[in-house]
Amino acid sequence: MLEANASDSQLKLLVLACVFVYAFFTFTWSLRQFGFCSVIVGATPVAKFGDLSLEQQQLYARHSGKVLDQAAHSYNFGLRAYYFAMALLAWFVHPVLFVLSVGLVVAILYRREFHSSTLVALLSVDQDWDRPSSRCQSSSD
Repeated sequence: MLEANASDSQLKLLVLACVFVYAFFTFTWSLRQFGFCSVIVGATPVAKFGDLSLEQQQLYARHSGKVLDQAAHSYNFGLRAYYFAMALLAWFVHPVLFVLSVGLVVAILYRREFHSSTLVALLSVDQDWDRPSSRCQSSSD
């Protein structure tokens, strides 16, 4: 019985270590990608009148946005790995507690992804993009 518990604990530690290694490499890759974004912003060509066509400007912006999007996804995956590592700790106590913890993490992530005030703010940026807003004007106007 003691051997079974020792091997169970070793398996749990191995899985937990794998999750942390994944999170580490995902975060460091995200940091590199954000560094690439900094280089892209610094290397943005200065558009003097007639130097770059609108199509070239939009292409540069689209590719820059793609790099930033990939960096954000890597960062998000690293965060999720840490969230699930916290749930994995409950496995050391009891398997049922582990299942409940995973369910709690999924519920928290679902709420943050699909029902947060941040999401509402992000969606309203797209909707308000073409409308002038008095909220953005200074009070000295």
